[in-house]
Amino acid sequence: FNRGIFEGKVANLWCALSIKPFNIRDRISSELLPLAALGLTLALILPPCWILFGVGKGDNLDVDVGSDNNKSSLQSTPRQKTKDDVDIRILLWGATSTSLAFFLASFQVHEKGILIPLAPLSL
Repeated sequence: FNRGIFEGKVANLWCALSIKPFNIRDRISSELLPLAALGLTLALILPPCWILFGVGKGDNLDVDVGSDNNKSSLQSTPRQKTKDDVDIRILLWGATSTSLAFFLASFQVHEKGILIPLAPLSL
């Protein structure tokens, strides 16, 4: 914990809040910064986790996770989306949003941590 809230110049929220107008390191004691990082990380992760929990329970959630506009010219009729297609898309969205929230708000994240949200996002 002695190294501070972020290491180097990682482009996360704590780096953005450590510039001149805000300078969070001067406003909040170094003992409270890990707790602030934990609270903010949990606050950002809870909404997608709640949605994923509802989908796992089988609740009928009206969640729009994007449309599939990649239609081939060889297809004459569009394929109907099944419940499994929507569930997989919601799972990928949930994995992307929770890992991105962890990268943006957690304590002492490394630069390579951005690769974790990019993996489900690329699928």
